[in-house]
Formats: sequence, C-alpha cells, structure tokens
Amino acid sequence: MSKKPPVVTSKTILEALRYKHSEDIFVPECKNGSSYGGHLRMDAWVSAKSWANPSTTVYEIKVNRSDFLGDNKWPGYLPYCNYFYFVCPSKLISVDEVPPDAGLMYLSSTGTRLYTKKKAPYRQVDIPEDLYRYILMWRSIVTRESNSSTVSRKEFWENWLEERKINSSFGYQVGKILRKTIEKKIDDVNETNKSLQRRFEKYDHLLEFLKEIDVDPETYSPRRSVETKLKELDLLIPDDLKWSIIHAKDNLVQLTEKLEELNKKRKG
Repeated sequence: MSKKPPVVTSKTILEALRYKHSEDIFVPECKNGSSYGGHLRMDAWVSAKSWANPSTTVYEIKVNRSDFLGDNKWPGYLPYCNYFYFVCPSKLISVDEVPPDAGLMYLSSTGTRLYTKKKAPYRQVDIPEDLYRYILMWRSIVTRESNSSTVSRKEFWENWLEERKINSSFGYQVGKILRKTIEKKIDDVNETNKSLQRRFEKYDHLLEFLKEIDVDPETYSPRRSVETKLKELDLLIPDDLKWSIIHAKDNLVQLTEKLEELNKKRKG
C-alpha cells in the first residue's frame, strides 16, 4: 500500500517560507498600514537585510484551485514589493496561469522545500511609508545595538573574543574528559571480551570431553548425566583390578617414604 502524501495547509507553506527567509526580515500576515479605514493583509512580506539591494517580496499562499481562480485582490499587493509570488502545493497552479507581474513557487511533494517554477520579474517600486510604520510600530522588537554608547566597538570585540576563548577552552577540556572516559570504557570492554573468550575456550574443551564420554551437555540435568556416566564406568572395572590398584598405590606411598628417609640419612 502506497503512503499518502502529507496534507498541505497554508501554515505548512508559511513555515517553509519562514525557513527560506531565516536570514531576512520576515513578516507573516503583514498589513499595509493602519487598520482604520480598510487595509490589505499579505500572507508574507519579506525584506532582504541589505543596504545595497534592499529588495522586498510578497507571497500569496494558495492551497486550493477555487481560491486562486477567485482571487482579485492580489494586484493591490504590487505597490508594496519588488517581487510578487504565488506559492502553492506542487502542480496546483500551472505556469501559463500566472500573470506577467507574478512568479510561481511550488512546495515539494514531501513538504520539505520550496522551488521556483517561474521567476517573478523585478519591479522598481517605492515602498509606501505606511507599511514601514506598521512594521516598526506593531511587528518589530527594538533591541540595543552591540556598539552603543555604553559599550564601545573595541570593548565589544574584546569581550566577544574573550568569551569565545573561554568557550573554546571549556569545550576543549570537556572534549578531553569525554575522550578519556570513552577510551577507558572501550579498554574495559575489550578486556572483558578477552576474559570471556578465554572462558568460552575452556568451556568448549569441557563440552568436547563430555561428548567423548557420551554425555549430552544440552540435557535438562547435565550434572546428573555426568554422575550416572561415572557410575557406569566404575561398574566396568573388575573388583580385583580395583584392589590391585589400591594395593599398588599403598606400596608406592611406602616406597616413597623409605626413599625420603634414606635421603635424610645420607645428608646427615
């Protein structure tokens, strides 16, 4: 059974645009000015962070055909951007349906990336001041610059370099400790593996011996099997041979003791 592609929503496409413009000024649901007296709302307005080429782009998101075919408000967005794009799921809108002033982007079938099907033409536009006022007053967060009067540029970079040096040293020390810990763990594991290997070899010899005397080590009670086998072997030895072996053992012990006495006398 083939896996169904993920459902594409406006939020899905908006997050893909946010990721694409992570280094730019990205304003979703951007108004063109004050809410009083009527206003336009753009799905996304983007400005490049560049003094040399401060181009702006407006994106209009479409996730169904009827919304695209019935849209008559998009031309009102053109005065607020240098580039205008329709963005939609793959193949929802064909290139020949896109107006000359607009471009077209598709979201991939996996929902992971955007790619351009038709590049939008650049239009020289003076962005109205009301749009910037809206973004500044309602959509921006003002923070202190790093080279403000309280901290000189020289002090800022000195502090930055010192902090980087500290972070680098800390990272080196942590990495060194981690490296030693990992190396010790590896050595311990290798030593344990060697010990287990030696033990397995001894067990292998024992298993071979048990098999040679017809004892199955895989039985429910191998110890009982060994005891039974030893009793069987004991029964196979004649009694007179057993007594002869015991007598010979006793004689050998006595002979050994006499030899030790003779050795002591010679040395004395």
